[in-house]
Amino acid sequence: MDPARVRGDVRFLPAPLKDRLLRLADRPHSILPVQVYGEASKPSILFQYYLIDTNEFQSNIFTSVVPGINDTAIPTAANEANCKLHTVGAVRLVLEPKPGLPTDPNDPRAFSGIFSDVSGLFVINNESGWYEGWMIHDITVPEVAYKVGYDPDSYVAFFGKVLEEERRSAGSVPKVFLDHPPTPERILKSQEEIKEVLPKRDQYLVSTSEFADVRARLSTAVSTLQKQQKPSPTLQTREAASGNTRTRTDGEGKDRGV
Repeated sequence: MDPARVRGDVRFLPAPLKDRLLRLADRPHSILPVQVYGEASKPSILFQYYLIDTNEFQSNIFTSVVPGINDTAIPTAANEANCKLHTVGAVRLVLEPKPGLPTDPNDPRAFSGIFSDVSGLFVINNESGWYEGWMIHDITVPEVAYKVGYDPDSYVAFFGKVLEEERRSAGSVPKVFLDHPPTPERILKSQEEIKEVLPKRDQYLVSTSEFADVRARLSTAVSTLQKQQKPSPTLQTREAASGNTRTRTDGEGKDRGV
């Protein structure tokens, strides 16, 4: 018999919740549904529960394979690599009737616990998830800019400036702009997206008073941070007091012969 079926915190639950927890227990898992232990002399009180799934979710790169977007990517939990199983879960809200505390779950002083179990839970902690996050960013930002009146191609122009700056002074641009994903690829993807879904307009906003205010405040904040930063250790070359021996002084003021 399934060990979860006879557990005291499961067997007396409402049928829909119990069936969902048993379904989770029957799936490939690292642990069984979280076991709820009574923390008071009287039984815990289940006062609310939620059954969650992805059945009504709009297709997206996190829950399915989207042709032309992530269909060539290495399968991960973000695109149903978990044996093609849909995500399902349950959330239990339980009140512990501890002595001296309210037993009304609507009272903020009551002692309540929340227990969540999800199967097919993906965690974006790898290069694939990082890449997909930038994909969403590159699709969303031009659309938002377009809706409020700005030229979405300015987003692409920004990446052009990033490449130009890196060519002018190698290492001056944070690596995040160069390989997550590669900037040239982001430019091409953004251009394709803009051309496909955002019709050209005769006129765009160039600036607004709100934008100028935010830019001024940001400039002030950056300047303040730069002033607060301690200078990095430097190497200095000097002639020794006697003879022709050259010494080098490190950031801590110690001399080393060279």
